[in-house]
Amino acid sequence: MSRTSRVERTTKESSVLVELNLDGTGEISVETGVP
Repeated sequence: MSRTSRVERTTKESSVLVELNLDGTGEISVETGVP
C-alpha cells in the first residue's frame, strides 16, 4: 500500500495540483507555467 495523496484546486485566477508520495525516491518536479 503506497502512501500517496493528490489535491487539486481551481479558481477563476489559478489552478493548483499537488501530488505527494511519502514512499517515493526523493525526486521532485515543479511546473509553474510562469515564464
